[in-house]
Amino acid sequence: MSRCSANVSVIALVTALCSCQGAASRRDAQLADELGQKHILQTSTEERLLLGFVVAREFTELRAPPNVFKLAGWHSSSGHTKLTMLAEEGKHVKRGEVVARFNFRHSRALDRIKDRIRRAEADQKKSAITQDKALSELLSQRHRRLLDVSTARLDTLKEAVISQRQLLLYRIAEKRALFEVEAITARGTAQRKTLQAERAYQLQRVTRERKNIGRYERQKERYSLRAPHAGVVRHAYYRRRRRKLKKGDGMPTGQPVILLAKDERLAVRCFIPEHRLHEVHLDQGVIVMGHSTAKYPGKVTHIERFPQELGFLLRDNDLPNARVKAFVVVADLAKGTKLAAGHEVRVRLLDDLDENDKPFKGSAP
Repeated sequence: MSRCSANVSVIALVTALCSCQGAASRRDAQLADELGQKHILQTSTEERLLLGFVVAREFTELRAPPNVFKLAGWHSSSGHTKLTMLAEEGKHVKRGEVVARFNFRHSRALDRIKDRIRRAEADQKKSAITQDKALSELLSQRHRRLLDVSTARLDTLKEAVISQRQLLLYRIAEKRALFEVEAITARGTAQRKTLQAERAYQLQRVTRERKNIGRYERQKERYSLRAPHAGVVRHAYYRRRRRKLKKGDGMPTGQPVILLAKDERLAVRCFIPEHRLHEVHLDQGVIVMGHSTAKYPGKVTHIERFPQELGFLLRDNDLPNARVKAFVVVADLAKGTKLAAGHEVRVRLLDDLDENDKPFKGSAP
């Protein structure tokens, strides 16, 4: 009888343990489901964020110059140009003031240009001497032939004391000398025209080579960016390094360097995928979030009419989604926003926000 009661007790204990383990497994499964749903919700929320950059509301974009120098037989090029001077962020500049300067690596071309000028000037002097010498020789030949004409004419005056045959020879010599004088005179006229043409050519050549100095200075001036109008300096964002530009950076051709703002107002330039275009419209409210937890309100003021590939818009074709097409959306920020132009931010459309964020709606200018 005692043995049966012991077996019943063991069976009851095993049953209780199994039920406890089953309850724990169900709780663990329920907790895992909740965490998974929370992770999915968080992931989907992050995917709804739009990539954007803080820019000036109205600005002129200044880009790095092409690092190619071709002039007077000189050809040199490089993929990147070093930024050697950059105006301070937020500096107010006047029209024509230098805001950025790049390293000019083609100074040796100036020695080549000066050498070409010296050679052109030497050729000009040499050509003048040669042409003058040729003209002088023709003039000397003409003077000698004129003397021959005079001599032959005097010999014909001896008609009374010489034979008819000798008189005929003197007359033939006179005609020949006159013909040579006319021929040399024509050659002299042609030589003078040749001399004038050669002088004009050499002068034009020297002038052209000297003008290369001005072309050199103009090409060198391209490495200095000047403000096209008065405004506020805003540094561009260096996408590959995920920061703003700074002095010493190597700039590829066409890289934005300065965003010269007309005033201190700010906006956000973000990119929305083509399939989500229906989610955005003009005057729609947005929330802009930087690296901190602060949120700033804004309002959509412009939507591009045609989409572009993200690799083109972000100037980085190595992105995994570089071939995804997106529209550019511009949203003005409210006054007093504590963001700096050029920073990378995340943008959420107001229609996608939860109830806690809705008080921001309508606070944009």
